Amino acid sequence: MHWGVHALFRPRRRGTLGLDGYFSSLRSFAGYGDQPRQRDSDEFLKLAKRVRDFSKRGNINGAISTLKHIKKIGYSWNSHLFLHLMEAYGYHKRWKDALNVFRQIPTPNIYHYSYMLALFGRLGKTREGTSLFKEMVNNGIEPGIIAYNSLLLGIAKAGEVDKVDVIFREIKKSGLAPTGITYNTLVHLHARRGDSKAAMEIVRKMRTQGVDVTSTTLNSLLHAFVNDGNLDAAVSLFTSMLGNRQDGIVEDFADIVRIEAIVEAVSSSSFESSSLHTFAMIMTAFARARMVDHAEALFTRLKESGLIFNRVVYNALIDANVKSNRMDRALEVMEEMRICGLGPNATTYANVMLGYAVFGDFKSVQHLLDEMTTRDSVEPIISNYNALALAHVRRGEFSEAREVIENLKMPGN
Repeated sequence: MHWGVHALFRPRRRGTLGLDGYFSSLRSFAGYGDQPRQRDSDEFLKLAKRVRDFSKRGNINGAISTLKHIKKIGYSWNSHLFLHLMEAYGYHKRWKDALNVFRQIPTPNIYHYSYMLALFGRLGKTREGTSLFKEMVNNGIEPGIIAYNSLLLGIAKAGEVDKVDVIFREIKKSGLAPTGITYNTLVHLHARRGDSKAAMEIVRKMRTQGVDVTSTTLNSLLHAFVNDGNLDAAVSLFTSMLGNRQDGIVEDFADIVRIEAIVEAVSSSSFESSSLHTFAMIMTAFARARMVDHAEALFTRLKESGLIFNRVVYNALIDANVKSNRMDRALEVMEEMRICGLGPNATTYANVMLGYAVFGDFKSVQHLLDEMTTRDSVEPIISNYNALALAHVRRGEFSEAREVIENLKMPGN
């Protein structure tokens, strides 16, 4: 019945697409549980809830310690205690440990399978997810829409677009209806690829099927326009979102990029912290179009409104200035971040370092690399060292650039 899915998935190189933010516990779906086999002992229920609370916080040691105590005083584990321990490991993306717990469950149920599939999907582990999906079917457990959504999420993470239609056919064959999560996953997949036409087609299908087009959907669609370099459509969608239009319809008119129109739209809107990602995305669009004045004007208007920014917004503004070679202003924004108590992160430094690196300004890049660890206590990431290597290359210092790269290959780096 579901073999079309299994036959499709053959080992192949994984892509590098990310889908940060998509993963929720199945606890609300499963409820706290089947009746504990401890005759509803108040003591057992209290300990079980303690395990659940530890798992929610990713406190593995606390969960294990409590589980050991449960066994020590003569109680046995029920299916939900296994699930909670899996969640504790999953919180830290330790999928092998979560899978090991799963394998110790005498009779895994739909909730255990769905959790592991969701974890595999979150981490983009298509092969493992497909194998577990097949095992679930072979064990006579009918996959629900959560299981299919998790499989689809893994595909999105791996960028395996060719397998999407197969999953949709299987969902339809099973008599299930795609949910908003199903469609949002696909919109995000196309957004990461910069395929705005495919993303728009998914949004149109959502409207046709009566599925709510949420702010999550629209932010992904905005991401698609930005990655596709379609500034007009990005700004049109942005202004419609400010007007609380949730239809995903994009207008097309010539003067769409006029900053006056955008500021006017912003001025008549109510601001929420959930909108920060949207604002950062449109500033990224301006950055890629080398329209730093637009990004600065939007930033100023938002600041005047009293909105409290996060690092994503600041990083987008820094990126806009770097791309327009306004390095002094980029450093000013970094300082403003410190004053606001945020402090630049590794991505912030990478953006500024790259701006100096393209001109071969090795001294400035090295200074920033030293500063990030000494002043801001930020651990460098590979992008920071890439900027250092690029600075050497632009100066014709190829052996030094090679040395930077070779050092990254050393154990512990």
